[in-house]
Amino acid sequence: MMWVAPIVAIALWTPNGHAQDPASGLSKTPPKEVVLRVAEIESCWESVTNSPRFAHLGTKLWLTTNMDLPITSAQLQDRSTTTLEDREAIRAWLEQTRPCSDWGPIANKRQGDIALAAHIATRRAILENLIGGASYGRTNEALYEGAKVLDYQIHGLPQYQSAGNRVSEDESQFRTIARQVSDALDSGNADELERLASDLLSRPELTPSGVVAIHRFHQAMAIYLGEGAGTKGVSTGHPLESILSTVHVWQKKYPKSAAAFVSEGSLLLSHSLGARGETSFDQVPHDKLVVFESNLGLARAALMSSKAIGKADPIWYETMLTAGQYSGMDRQAFYDLVDEGMHAYPNDFDMAEMGLFYMFPIWGGSREEIAAYVAHSLAQASAENAPLVASRLYYGLVKGGKFSGSNMTGMLHMSVDQIEQAMDVLVARYPDPINFDKQAVVTCALGDKPKLRLELSEIGDSPLVWYWDDVGKGYYFSLCRRFAGL
Repeated sequence: MMWVAPIVAIALWTPNGHAQDPASGLSKTPPKEVVLRVAEIESCWESVTNSPRFAHLGTKLWLTTNMDLPITSAQLQDRSTTTLEDREAIRAWLEQTRPCSDWGPIANKRQGDIALAAHIATRRAILENLIGGASYGRTNEALYEGAKVLDYQIHGLPQYQSAGNRVSEDESQFRTIARQVSDALDSGNADELERLASDLLSRPELTPSGVVAIHRFHQAMAIYLGEGAGTKGVSTGHPLESILSTVHVWQKKYPKSAAAFVSEGSLLLSHSLGARGETSFDQVPHDKLVVFESNLGLARAALMSSKAIGKADPIWYETMLTAGQYSGMDRQAFYDLVDEGMHAYPNDFDMAEMGLFYMFPIWGGSREEIAAYVAHSLAQASAENAPLVASRLYYGLVKGGKFSGSNMTGMLHMSVDQIEQAMDVLVARYPDPINFDKQAVVTCALGDKPKLRLELSEIGDSPLVWYWDDVGKGYYFSLCRRFAGL
């Protein structure tokens, strides 16, 4: 999956100029006085925010610190910038909340205080960006993500690593493929790349977690590049030009190889998204923006020029959908492309999920558009495959805390039971640990505590952390354990 969710990186700069990760050292619960201090500061902020002076501002900005009060659809979709009156109100809010958190030098802070100090500094910087011309929607998203990170950190949630006796056969197979792809690229062996890709494309069976086998080949190519989505924290940093040189030899030797031509577009797209990073678009440095836009254009051109051949590989559609999302593709044309891909590859259950994110408010969509897209996608699938397609969509909606509980069921006009039934079908047909973790992620988001306890008891202390959140440290897993009372 190549979607990159905008996140807020909260870091402090030490006197020697190095970034300090506020999450470091927080695997243990912070001292009680620190937690109380956080509560005092948040209460102080809330009292300022709730004063009549900022009533109007509070409707446009997500200024609360309560994670139980999510951003409204209107706040996310607001692409307007500040008026003179708004800027004066924001500056006044910043000034009036300053005494709430003016509590001495960072060097004297205790465990947990550093995370809070970083959050305060970042929160102020985000609002300064709003004054400088950022949109309300981007600002609200950044404020909410920052508060979520603080919640993870300040409660001292333990970090987890994928370990123990839970072994994913899917991931084991992928590691083998990744080593083979890496060896072939290291030696510039186009024949081996073709052999691997042809073998995976010809396999009728899906991977143990229910993914088309060729997906793992392209994921391995992205990891070798070390940029963009799908790398899961692995960065090897091989030069794009060197890899493309091998890919071009591969294309010349095998001019009808779908995977060879899709690889070029996929690599260019990964390089583009790697340059863009995971920040909001209006905060991307100009030099990175140039790399992002030029390589995005090259990726689309490579995919379009080879579509007659490339469409023999289902990842052509997935890559084209991601490229379309980032280049503002016409929405009807985007819908049509999703439908074409689903009909061409009915067993690629990820296809619909790849198009889902373009329906999010941050991409100009809405809650209503998300609901319509989910219903439309499920109507395209066969009765046998619909629950598997649905499971991918539901997981995509909840991972990272994007939607949860009644916020999700109300949006989709579905019950908790309906959503959970699709996840039950997923784990029954493809009982790989990856899917058991995905099921628990959805169960937690839906708030079904009894079912979650049972699922977490099976997972134990060995989650596959990358399937719980995009940070890979198991913070969301910890939150779910806390919610379940474990």
